[in-house]
Amino acid sequence: HKFFKTEHHETHCALAYYLSGFKDDTLVIAIDASGGDYSARYFLGQQGNMNCIDSVKIDKKSLGHYYISLTEFLGFRRHKDEGKIVGMSGHGEFVSDLYDAWKDIIKIEDLQTDTCDHFDIPGGSIYRDMHNNFFSLYGSMYYKNPLFLNRIAYTGQYIFEEKILEIINNLHLKYPNVKNIALAGGIFANVKLNKRINDLDWVENVFVAPPMGDEGLSFGTLLLTIKHLYPEFEPFKLENVFFGREYFKEEIDNAANNILGNYNYIPLNIDFVASLLYNKKILGLFQGGFEHGPRALGNRSIICDATHPETYDILNNKLKRNDFMPFAPDRKSTRLNSSHSQQSRMPSSA
Repeated sequence: HKFFKTEHHETHCALAYYLSGFKDDTLVIAIDASGGDYSARYFLGQQGNMNCIDSVKIDKKSLGHYYISLTEFLGFRRHKDEGKIVGMSGHGEFVSDLYDAWKDIIKIEDLQTDTCDHFDIPGGSIYRDMHNNFFSLYGSMYYKNPLFLNRIAYTGQYIFEEKILEIINNLHLKYPNVKNIALAGGIFANVKLNKRINDLDWVENVFVAPPMGDEGLSFGTLLLTIKHLYPEFEPFKLENVFFGREYFKEEIDNAANNILGNYNYIPLNIDFVASLLYNKKILGLFQGGFEHGPRALGNRSIICDATHPETYDILNNKLKRNDFMPFAPDRKSTRLNSSHSQQSRMPSSA
């Protein structure tokens, strides 16, 4: 047997670059907490090849660990609740003195971060400095105030965005003619950050690998292996990520009858679905193969009209979501495949 070994961040970058479809030169960026010997790597994609520009080793501070530390500081779980901090930040406001206290916790030096002191706590000096600087400034008087927690989230998110944008703009200074960016690594699940990147005036195209976290590494390894075996391999445009299992009508009928006793089978009708949404119904959308990656994209989705205020309480209570978590617009759900049928049961509560 032959084995082909790939490096963690190069694998992230391969996923982003080869699925982007970009034919022109591309800045390819992978940033996360850590993987192997690095927390970030940057490549230049040219004519189907990736050449490393620079790497941030794990003796430097990790931008991913910064966000993990922010998550834990706000009382949430690392590697699980980072998305909740993004949601909280959308309800907060900028706090200038907190910004001044935290902005130098992690410093950008060209494409590098400053050196990390290693402590027994994950995140090292980032976690320590975040706590020390906050409590030196405020004591504990604001720490349990829900309104101020949103402001902490906003300011921490703002600093995070600033640091990433500084790196990306520094890359642009080195390669001023490159207008395409391809991104992977766990931090790029952060939609507020991605919007800031997309809004940079010199950026023409941004591609974020749909399975941007470590769940995409097996796919990235496949692409690097293909490139190794076939050097002429070039980026292609990913059409969808519906790679999961698709269930046949007989399987669905059997499962529904066993669980529900009886249910209504209704052939898919876009107008009927639209009328249900208009009348404040909340629907479970089930079609085709399920999505690869952390996003529900219309094949396994809950859809509703979010303009109805009561919808938030119903869904958040049912799903045990925090009330500050946003609803994501789902363009896929407005383009249902009319060649498929859909099984639906409309509970009276919906």
